[in-house]
Amino acid sequence: MKRLAILQNLSLDFAWCKNITDNSLKKISRGLKRLPFLRAINLNFLMCEKVTDEGLKSISKSLESCKITNDGLKKMNESLRRLTLLKEISLNFNSCDQITDDGLNDINETLKTFKSLQSVSLLFFQCSMQVTDESLKNICETLMRIASLRSINLNFRMCYNITNESLKSMSEILKRLLSLQSISLNFGYNDEITDESLVSIGGNLKNLVSLETLSLTFENCGKITDVGLKALSFKTLVSLKDLFLDFRDCDEISDESLESIGESLKELTSLAVVTLGFSKWKEITLEGRGMLVRSLERIPGLQNIIML
Repeated sequence: MKRLAILQNLSLDFAWCKNITDNSLKKISRGLKRLPFLRAINLNFLMCEKVTDEGLKSISKSLESCKITNDGLKKMNESLRRLTLLKEISLNFNSCDQITDDGLNDINETLKTFKSLQSVSLLFFQCSMQVTDESLKNICETLMRIASLRSINLNFRMCYNITNESLKSMSEILKRLLSLQSISLNFGYNDEITDESLVSIGGNLKNLVSLETLSLTFENCGKITDVGLKALSFKTLVSLKDLFLDFRDCDEISDESLESIGESLKELTSLAVVTLGFSKWKEITLEGRGMLVRSLERIPGLQNIIML
């Protein structure tokens, strides 16, 4: 990396490279110290089984099956805070069940140092029971103060101590950051999430006229009903190109929600791709799904309709 001193964007993907060790990360970390102009970093060490806290102390990385703890996060954040010009950050700690609120709060302190951050992705799928609303609400409060943000991706699927309180904090981001272009939220498999969350999100979505990509995944959130789905209005999202909605196995949703979605989307001429996931429960009929598809087919410019 000696000859790459002016490098601004770096992506290293070592997913499934099972011979990558902590020593490998230490060597990479020495190179990163020579990149003072780095703006964007994406490090993927998915399923690198020989990587532990020792490696994380020297470099930021992405893992799915890991032995990472709060101590490792602390060391990683100490390094990241020196990258004050960072514009993009993606952290993947899926299935790292030893990370708690303390670890996420440390990440939050790091996010506060990035004044020109444009994209943030935090993936904590199947996280510890010790990750709660406390830390996620703190992160949301920090993000809503970063006016430069254009893209947010939060995945806390199967994090069972996350409740409506976190989603309400997330909705405040939508109220303040009106220049957002991409939003992805995944809080699936959580019965603590109810209609209250969708009502809060729906109330603030309407102001995001620059939004181009929206992904909402609440699969298997059993307490979500038609009330929540009908609160999601897309009519004012005039720049929206790609919509992904996944509410499979939410068995309190009926054809009423499908009708509402079709009505809400019919005037969005910018739409190119729509992906929808709704299970064939007794309340959602083939007739209802067909009606929705026919409604979408009338949208000029729509190129692809995908039904999960």
